Amino acid sequence: MTKPLDGLRSEYPGVREEAERQILEAHKETVIALESLIEENLQGDYMHEIIQSNDKGERIDPKYLSAASAMNVLGEFRSIRSIPLLVRNLEFSITRVSARGRLLGIDDYPAANALTKIGLPALRPVLEEYKRCGDHMRYLTHAIIKKVLEKDLATTFVRNAIAAEEDPEMKARMEQLLPAPEARESEHL
Repeated sequence: MTKPLDGLRSEYPGVREEAERQILEAHKETVIALESLIEENLQGDYMHEIIQSNDKGERIDPKYLSAASAMNVLGEFRSIRSIPLLVRNLEFSITRVSARGRLLGIDDYPAANALTKIGLPALRPVLEEYKRCGDHMRYLTHAIIKKVLEKDLATTFVRNAIAAEEDPEMKARMEQLLPAPEARESEHL
């Protein structure tokens, strides 16, 4: 068999089909390898370790940087199968909050960035994670939904999720994702 890309140029349908299969298999193997790298490198209390190493003025452990890079690639691949892994690691950040208390932006969260690149398929799992984890996830939930959808669509998405929710307490929590009438534009959906 020729190289897969050469196979795509073949005049023979069987050779082209085999080349497609090989390329898709290589893509799948790459995604699985990236997911394994993330799982291996993010075992334990990674947030605490990263913040401590930064406070000491030391370099961030390369395993965290490689996990962040792997998340970026999964986002670029638009890997729907990786959504659960990315959602589980949504709070992973390699940027330390400064002594002045600078809030981290969405760009400081590699999994959040990857989920925004994946787009619409990631929104429901992100919202479910917010429902499961609570209010400390509100900022990331806001940011992801806003980055994937424009403001009006984001508000409609959240309103529809609230309408479908049966638990009154959860409805009230999810309503916090909606902009208050007098809220500044930059703080809400």
